Amino acid sequence: MKRSQTLFVILSVILISIITSCGGQKQNEEAVATVNGAPVLLKEFQKDLAIYANRNPDFKLDTQSVEDHLDMFIDKQLMIQEATKMGLAKDDRFLETIKRFWEQTLIRELIDAKSSEWRDKLFVTEDEIQSHYQEIKSGAIPKPPLKDVHDEIKTSLLEQKKQKAMEEWLKEARKGASIKIDARGLQRIFSNE
Repeated sequence: MKRSQTLFVILSVILISIITSCGGQKQNEEAVATVNGAPVLLKEFQKDLAIYANRNPDFKLDTQSVEDHLDMFIDKQLMIQEATKMGLAKDDRFLETIKRFWEQTLIRELIDAKSSEWRDKLFVTEDEIQSHYQEIKSGAIPKPPLKDVHDEIKTSLLEQKKQKAMEEWLKEARKGASIKIDARGLQRIFSNE
């Protein structure tokens, strides 16, 4: 009975905090639970709950759903603690996976940032759309009227411009970077050394 009362109090605090979204340093440090002495911070749990709710449109925020999510979160923390205790976090395969994920995420963030930067600078004119349509139309296969493919052509041309802008940016980045390639080291890929 005591566990359910404690859980109810914790869940009430979480629900009130989520609903009112009141900020502040103290809220960031509040723990809604501990797992083997490691705190589950309110802010961390709220973020995880929000991500879960966004990914699951049928999710309804109520006491039971928050309690269920807290149980899943605790289970996840227990598994992470056990994996860490077993030394799996230091495994080369694991570290390589994390490195690749980090690199891919970082590149995706760069592309998003550059796309936002170019959004105000790159555009497609009606003349470009018309010219592209005429190139397509000159083929042997009959093509639909321009009005039916206008938006597709515009999107395609804009993506081509973004791709070209990225290639130009990379070319400039290479010019400004110090890049050294060890040709002999590279040749070892093809030898049995």
